[in-house]
Amino acid sequence: MGVCASSSAPVVLRRSSPHNLSRLRITCIMIRAVIVMNTQGKPRLLKFYDFQPPEKQQELVRSVFSVLSGRAENVSNFVDADAIFGPGTRLVYKHLATLYFIFVFDSSENELAVLDLIQVFVETLDRCFKNVCELDVVFNFNKIELSSNMVPA
Repeated sequence: MGVCASSSAPVVLRRSSPHNLSRLRITCIMIRAVIVMNTQGKPRLLKFYDFQPPEKQQELVRSVFSVLSGRAENVSNFVDADAIFGPGTRLVYKHLATLYFIFVFDSSENELAVLDLIQVFVETLDRCFKNVCELDVVFNFNKIELSSNMVPA
C-alpha cells in the first residue's frame, strides 16, 4: 500500500482523466513502515503498510535495531534495507534523545524528502507535547498514532 505525499498541491484523481495514473506515479511515496523505538530496541510505535504477521514484525524490528545500534553518530541516516525488508527497500532514521524515528520506503524515493517527512512528524509531536520524549509516546499512544496517520497523507 502506498502513501501519497507531495510538496505541490494535493492530487485529485478523477476517473475520466487518462493522465491521473502517470501523475500519481510521480507523487507517491511508497512507505512500507513507520517505526518509533527506544535506544534499547523496544518498539513504541509500529505501523506496517503491508501485512506482516506479529512474529515477522518483531523479527524486522530486531533486525532494524541491530543495524541502527551499531552505527556511529557521524554516519549517514540513510540505510539500504534490502537484507531486512527485501530488494529495493531503504530506510531513513533520525535519532533524537532516547528515540529512533524510522521510515521504511521504496528505494525509488528521495531519501532527503523522507528525512524531511520525519522532521515534520517530530515537529508535529513537539507541538502536541512540548518537547516530545519516550514517556509521551508510551502514555499518549492514541495521539501519536493519530499524528502518524496524518503526516504521510
